[in-house]
Amino acid sequence: MTPRQALLKWPSYRLFPYERELARREAASLLHCQPSDSEDGLLVELNGHPNEVLGRLTYFREVQISDGTSLVPTQATLEASAQGPRASTRQSTRYSAHGLHEYRGKFNPQIVRAIGNLLDLEDESAVLDPFCGSGTTLLECLHSDWHAVGIDLNPLAVAIANAKLSFVRASSRRIKADTARLSAHARETASHRDFSRAWTPKEIATLLGGSGSDPTLENAEYLARWIQPSVMAQLVWTLNAIEKLAGQSTRQIFRLVLSDLLRSASLQDPGDLRIRRRKDPSPNEPLLVKFADAIERNSARVIEAKLALGSRSTRQRAVLSDSRDPRLVERAALRCGAPIRAVISSPPYATALPYIDTQRLSLCALGLVDWRRMNRVERQLIGTRELTVTERGRIEQRMQTVPGSLHRVAKLCIEMMRALSPADGFRRRNMPAVTFQYFEGMSAVLSSLPRVLGGGADLAFVVGPNTTTLGGRTFRVNTPHLLAEMSEMLGWKVRDLLPLETYQRFDIHNRNSIKSEALLLLRSAD
Repeated sequence: MTPRQALLKWPSYRLFPYERELARREAASLLHCQPSDSEDGLLVELNGHPNEVLGRLTYFREVQISDGTSLVPTQATLEASAQGPRASTRQSTRYSAHGLHEYRGKFNPQIVRAIGNLLDLEDESAVLDPFCGSGTTLLECLHSDWHAVGIDLNPLAVAIANAKLSFVRASSRRIKADTARLSAHARETASHRDFSRAWTPKEIATLLGGSGSDPTLENAEYLARWIQPSVMAQLVWTLNAIEKLAGQSTRQIFRLVLSDLLRSASLQDPGDLRIRRRKDPSPNEPLLVKFADAIERNSARVIEAKLALGSRSTRQRAVLSDSRDPRLVERAALRCGAPIRAVISSPPYATALPYIDTQRLSLCALGLVDWRRMNRVERQLIGTRELTVTERGRIEQRMQTVPGSLHRVAKLCIEMMRALSPADGFRRRNMPAVTFQYFEGMSAVLSSLPRVLGGGADLAFVVGPNTTTLGGRTFRVNTPHLLAEMSEMLGWKVRDLLPLETYQRFDIHNRNSIKSEALLLLRSAD
């Protein structure tokens, strides 16, 4: 190597082609040079850049500098902190607080840092995520020392996102103390109980201190339909223990850890996105022991990540709001305390996952939604598949007279309508209207964002296509290209549309995983 060069070494695990392409692009953006290929990495000119810039890289295990020094990027250290002996064999996506709670459809955290680097975000830049979900972008902004605000209409998503942020901000001393206290209490309580059978009413009353039930548990009547009495008693006991033994800064974190266990401990079929019953339910589950294991595992992972990160002073927050409303977007953006420099997000899909139905038990157990309002909450989400016949009719009427930005979408949806046959059921008959309503919502979001972005600000969406079969004919809804076309008509400039063919989101079962996506890069008008 010649003076002031560096070798960026690939990780030991295999990178997908899109990751190598992003790695090359982020290196070029950060170091203002074109990398050249080396046997085990990329060779770059440093051009006077300090070593701190190299520490921001995403897809490299080590940087060897021509002066004989070397460094490990923060991202590589974070991944290693969660993997232990497996660190060299596979990419970690659950480092830090990313594994706190399952959330269907979230994207790899590495891509957020890579996009931020590609957009050349500096320390304390401000990022907006209009579809923040469980907070992947927000947590990566904390790791990267960027301010951020996220918006979502799913109460559980907002709760998870803020719990992740609180987890990393909480002191390690407090995390260790509260975890040890709660874990010991749960294990001691579980130590002399038999979890292989259902408990008698007397055993349940003994666990709950003689009360037999807890009237303060919200949605208890609904939860009792889906959770065995022996498990419900453990749920109530654990919620009470968290309230008594955890500090204010960790209480909500532990509640979310408990929430993440509910699906597998309930009567709900864990292999179905909808809320359907198991065929052979167990009469009991060792929820107390699983909770102790989970808080110990999550706490250890976060504490290791905090050691790798050092201090962070930027602000991040998720808010329950609607990114289609420009006034609400402006209000949310003020929480950053700095001008929004970029938008980084993974929007929902034209036929979004049934988030509310899938997460119904957690929403009820945490008191985030009254069970009688579940359908109303689901229908508010962009990409919802929940439409009545009347709503479908109204949307189909709107397809006939649309603004120019939605013309191509309307043409596709009308074609889908014409292909319908009597054999298509209610959900299939809804598909044209569902698709059109999705793009209406996305158009509203793309129109509201310029209110909080200065001229020349960047937007990055990771989104993929959908397919549906109507009347025996398969339609491909090419969401990335349709959004790109619509964005241009709304005044955005399309910078790039990068295919991510090998990127895959692993959901409850593989047939629901997304296998093809694209990175859409836009720039607001000057």
